[in-house]
Amino acid sequence: MKKLFFLFMMVGLIIVSCNKTTETPATQDVAFKASTATISDFKASTCDNPAPSYALIEIDGAIMQVGIFNLDGQILTNTLKLAPGTHTISMFVLKNDNNTPGVTSDDIEVLATPLTGANYANFVSHSLPFNFTVDAFMKTEVNIDVLCFEAADITNFGFAWFAIDKITVRELCFFGDFCTADYMTYAGTLYAQQANGLRHDMPAIFKVEVYKNNNFVVSYNNESWLGEGAPLCVQYPDFDGTVDNFSFKLYVKVLVGTSFEYKLFHTFTTVDGGQLNYGTDGVLDFVIGDCVPDADLVLPSYLNI
Repeated sequence: MKKLFFLFMMVGLIIVSCNKTTETPATQDVAFKASTATISDFKASTCDNPAPSYALIEIDGAIMQVGIFNLDGQILTNTLKLAPGTHTISMFVLKNDNNTPGVTSDDIEVLATPLTGANYANFVSHSLPFNFTVDAFMKTEVNIDVLCFEAADITNFGFAWFAIDKITVRELCFFGDFCTADYMTYAGTLYAQQANGLRHDMPAIFKVEVYKNNNFVVSYNNESWLGEGAPLCVQYPDFDGTVDNFSFKLYVKVLVGTSFEYKLFHTFTTVDGGQLNYGTDGVLDFVIGDCVPDADLVLPSYLNI
């Protein structure tokens, strides 16, 4: 009888042991991963900032300085430990230590992710802050884009990192003239507010819409200065390491019947950082009509209907 009792005890121990639940680990390994690319001072095509030495990251209100290393052309941070769940990243900056490790007062910002509402926020896929999720026992990848300011062991638990796409912010500038013999019909429009008033040759009031791979990116116009005294410069994001096809749609504000509105006059195209092949001074000069025959681009006035 005693042997039978001990046998039941042993079976019970085996059953308890087999039904033991796997505990969720308190923290998971989290790292940030950056792809190689070049971004400069918003005008040039390469980033000549010094190479980054470390990352400064704010997650859930805590700021951490994290070491980085290069692997197969990628920039990766050392791993962090974060609990499974949802976290908020509100700052991501890659900095150079200015050859003074341990001294942060002279460190240089090299690359960073812009904040929501900033001028360049629409140049990245996700501006800061944004949320990301760390899953237990699961590999996680969160993409984060950075712009140039002026460049762990994998366990069986969750492994999350940030894949950083660097972006070249490029710029093209436009200036236009609008020629019309019927300029008096523009009384009461923005052209009448220009310094020289209505005349045969007036600075064009226009906008440029930027499209990347047929997707709308951003729109700029010169209405605030009535097209006078300065070109309209458009800035747009070019992801490094990929082939991007850009279109720039030029709309000029004209009378269409009795309506004063933007009308499409021309579409420029380029690939990645390719230039538009107009002019040599960095500004594409165009004219609607024949009053400036030596402009970089002369568009026929009959397009103005």
